[in-house]
Amino acid sequence: MLQCRDASSTADDWVHCNNYKPKTLEEIQEMLQETKEVVALKREKALACAFSQQVFDHIPCHLIYHLLFWLEINTKPANI
Repeated sequence: MLQCRDASSTADDWVHCNNYKPKTLEEIQEMLQETKEVVALKREKALACAFSQQVFDHIPCHLIYHLLFWLEINTKPANI
């Protein structure tokens, strides 16, 4: 029995590889959609990280410190 697919494998080998079981069209479409969503989220995260890195690379450190300090002061809940 095969443990994984190599260059000499045929399509029939997949039947015996890694407990393969046939999938319905709906299952395949669901798997594809989930994969697309994961890829889209990873792309969005990478773009957000790249953008924020680009923005913060051009802001002096002392201004970032003041911004974080201001956010900390102004986002605390008011004591009642």
